Amino acid sequence: DMWATEGLVRRYRRKALLEPGFDCPQYCGYCTRMDSVGTDTPQITKVKFKKPLTERLREAAEELRIKAPQVRDLTFSGGDPVYFPIELLEKAIDQVLEEMPQIRDIRFGTKAPNNSPYEVLQSNVLKGWRRIIEKARERNVNIHLHIHVIHRNEVTPVMRTLVHEFREMGVREVRNQGVLLRGINTTAEDLVALCDVLIYGADIMPYYFYNCDQIPNSEHFRLALSEAQEIFRDLRDSGLFSGFHVPLIICDVPFAGKRNVHES
Repeated sequence: DMWATEGLVRRYRRKALLEPGFDCPQYCGYCTRMDSVGTDTPQITKVKFKKPLTERLREAAEELRIKAPQVRDLTFSGGDPVYFPIELLEKAIDQVLEEMPQIRDIRFGTKAPNNSPYEVLQSNVLKGWRRIIEKARERNVNIHLHIHVIHRNEVTPVMRTLVHEFREMGVREVRNQGVLLRGINTTAEDLVALCDVLIYGADIMPYYFYNCDQIPNSEHFRLALSEAQEIFRDLRDSGLFSGFHVPLIICDVPFAGKRNVHES
């Protein structure tokens, strides 16, 4: 319902989100795209794209050029775009660089670094990413990774190796966007432990933690806003991190966008 064109979401003046595909090796029970990721179920008939990716990118470029030329920030999310075949991903980014010259930041939302880092550490995949980043830099476009870690145990040595590879290739920022899940990471102590290993163990910026969206059958994960507010206050007031290392806790409001839990 929020698509401006097929796969393109514009909820903000200066940034947009592009869904290049719905393939994802994960099947998280709290996924905001359970209406599209995976195959049909008895409860849900999944959303399917009607047009090929090149046509969808062309329509998105026209939409941005005509109706939103001020957009500078484009997020690739899905599914998980980092699991795309590298040749397909490289062609898609080439098309974005060619047809959307106003874009200055491209972000990839992904769980690949913490869930399947060996997939990305293959030599041909790394070479493809290096070409993507170098071509983007030639166009004055920054590449960012927004990863999805919810517990410190996910930060493994091989994940650190992959993040280091991306930084060496010229990725501008690697940030974490996690989700608060009751019983897993919903005390200030849980988040302190996670942020500590992200910052000092993997050179990853803690960016957001989302209050779990209202996804069917995920009620057992979800916190009340008052609980999320209390966790943020405890984390902020702990004195353990510099202010810029304290992640925001966010509530995503349909058709409105992200809101700090203290503003919701």
